[in-house]
Amino acid sequence: MRRIYKRLDNGKYYFGRKELSISLNCSPAKITNIQKGKDIFIIKGIEIEEIPFANFTNEIWKNIDAYGFYKISSYGRVKRCYKNKTDKLLNLNTIKHGYKQVQLCYNGERVLCLVHRLVAEAFIPNPKKLNYINHKNKRTEDNRVENLEWVTASENNKHARQYPLIKIKSLALCGLSDSLELEPKTALKKILEIIKEEL
Repeated sequence: MRRIYKRLDNGKYYFGRKELSISLNCSPAKITNIQKGKDIFIIKGIEIEEIPFANFTNEIWKNIDAYGFYKISSYGRVKRCYKNKTDKLLNLNTIKHGYKQVQLCYNGERVLCLVHRLVAEAFIPNPKKLNYINHKNKRTEDNRVENLEWVTASENNKHARQYPLIKIKSLALCGLSDSLELEPKTALKKILEIIKEEL
């Protein structure tokens, strides 16, 4: 199974360590050593993300809008469709708490859409008309269909309490940063990294 990487500085995707190493002008072994099982790592000052789905063979695409200008995949990728040109894969932005967002254009107006909502609306039936979407593995960047589910507000809050970002932030700001000898923002990032490794 080939690994898929994304350079966060330019948004480009690379299929396998060899392709990424050519882009970074280094050896694939160096990437292996630096990554060490992390989803996001830094090499040569560039932040790299390993996409959580490493095999696109079962990827399914569905229209986001009635006109089919945009499509969303079962892995949470978004593309713009053209009549006489190759489809263009769109860059996703990471916002608060790691959620992925994409910018689409409707009737000349730019609209920001949450990727997990686009995936759920396209692929997951919602007969009870629930308004909230839960990431089952608690990783908000993992927008594969099998990781999402429609939930009630109380179910969503219950799941959030199992991964209390607000409490973690207060720990980082109120003393834990001192014990780690880190700036509060760096301490928060470190704590979240540790938690993600434990999940």
